[in-house]
Amino acid sequence: MGFDVSRGPSSRKEGGRKKNYPEDSRYYEMMYKSFLKDLEEIDEKFYIIDGLEKQRDKDAADYIRRSQVLFLTSTLDNFMHEAIRFGMKQVFVGKWKMTNSFLNYQVPFRIVFDYKKGREDSETFIDSVDDEFRRVTLTYADQIKGKLQLVGLDINISKELDSGLRNLNRRRNAIAHQNDAVRGSEEKTRITSGEVRFFISLVKEMGALVDSSVRSKGLG
Repeated sequence: MGFDVSRGPSSRKEGGRKKNYPEDSRYYEMMYKSFLKDLEEIDEKFYIIDGLEKQRDKDAADYIRRSQVLFLTSTLDNFMHEAIRFGMKQVFVGKWKMTNSFLNYQVPFRIVFDYKKGREDSETFIDSVDDEFRRVTLTYADQIKGKLQLVGLDINISKELDSGLRNLNRRRNAIAHQNDAVRGSEEKTRITSGEVRFFISLVKEMGALVDSSVRSKGLG
């Protein structure tokens, strides 16, 4: 079951079974375009908000804005996991350099057992590892930066981006767990379109940083 670390797990022999990997570059491009499309769809909801405010239905407009914040964090989390899954596969098949973090990453023994017994091919193995990995939410800058290092990706995150994402997460948690209510009252925290647009710009910036790092390593 051993393999040459300097060459990566792609040197592992799998009993003559043919590896069947999808086209990596096409998968990544599709994934990043989906991320950008999700952001566009979130941004498009401002026309609904504008219409509601013209009707002086502020509560409904604020409801849409709060839903935008929730969708934003979900979009960010999903893209970060997809980017790392892509990187894990690139490392696993030997296209990207092995990292110590990748080599020492721990997974449940049942996943290794299934792979060793030939119940899973290499791609399914990565999917199984990814399922475990997705238990971690990736919406804070320091979380994202740390997990990207697993596959040898390094990004330079500004203090402004780090702080902005922390504010986004605080607002998301307040909406999801407290109904965005001011503590000790039934009044809701004020939310504006400008605030939401700023959050959208932060998520787009983080995505662009990761995309640039992935492309510098190579898509295929």
